[in-house]
Amino acid sequence: MGRQGACTCRHASRGQPIGGRERETRLSTSVAGDGGSEHPPPAGTDYPACIMSDQNGSTVKRGARRAFAVGSWLLFLAILGQFLLARLEIFASGGFLSYHASIGAAVVAALALLLVVAGWIGRAPGGTVGLAASVIGLVVLQSLLLFPYHLDLQGPARAVSGLHVLNAVLIFWVGTRLVVRGRQLRPPSRTAGEAAGGAA
Repeated sequence: MGRQGACTCRHASRGQPIGGRERETRLSTSVAGDGGSEHPPPAGTDYPACIMSDQNGSTVKRGARRAFAVGSWLLFLAILGQFLLARLEIFASGGFLSYHASIGAAVVAALALLLVVAGWIGRAPGGTVGLAASVIGLVVLQSLLLFPYHLDLQGPARAVSGLHVLNAVLIFWVGTRLVVRGRQLRPPSRTAGEAAGGAA
């Protein structure tokens, strides 16, 4: 049994990884003799390094996924804030326009970029990472759509700026989808029994 466990660990170190739970099971099988007494692993094996690397990777992945879940809500709130600033510009004061066009847009794009990084570190599905990246492109497009208005163009060219509103709705929809994806990525909380077992 011990030699079989040694081969398992060596194979994992050569680029053929196995699951953390399976590795721990094989480790416990290999270090326990037939009579149940524990003995050191055979020479040439590196069980602690295998297990520690897997645990560290899992911890980083869980942390990144939690960050994605929290960041998706922050992004959604920032998008709502953009809608609010746009309406305040009309009903309250034109001074809110600068906050809406510069600061608000920059915050939305920065949060989307952080989600891309967190999703990549957390090994989120490619579609989820791509969805977060699309927000950055949509924010850039949001500014480009206003060029005909700022250039004071007339006719059909000026009507293109009307798509600014539709693009904002699309950004809002993407924000809601990212919140849903973030909830799906967030690892489940540990139960009391699992916490007690981990402490033991």
